[in-house]
Amino acid sequence: LGWTKEVSIGRVDIVFDASLEYRFPERPKPSPWKAISSIVRSYRLLTLNKKGKWDEVVSVTDNHQGFRTHLFDPVQTKALELEILGTHGLNRAQIYAIRVYDS
Repeated sequence: LGWTKEVSIGRVDIVFDASLEYRFPERPKPSPWKAISSIVRSYRLLTLNKKGKWDEVVSVTDNHQGFRTHLFDPVQTKALELEILGTHGLNRAQIYAIRVYDS
């Protein structure tokens, strides 16, 4: 994500593809899977600093959730990057939404 001028960021919400409408039957029953393969397992959030370098503000290595909120000390930036490092099995990552807020 990029902006023409610096913005203050202190919270980021991410909605991952949980594929719930495809993976689960209409009636509840035990799931044979330990994790939903389409959920992003590991990722990083990076912000662009004034020197043009990327600073890591969040690092997640064992995510199982379809919705994540990250709060951190506010930073001034013109860009935010979500770097996907892996899923729980699917060969692609799907993100439904990224919401960025001031602290």
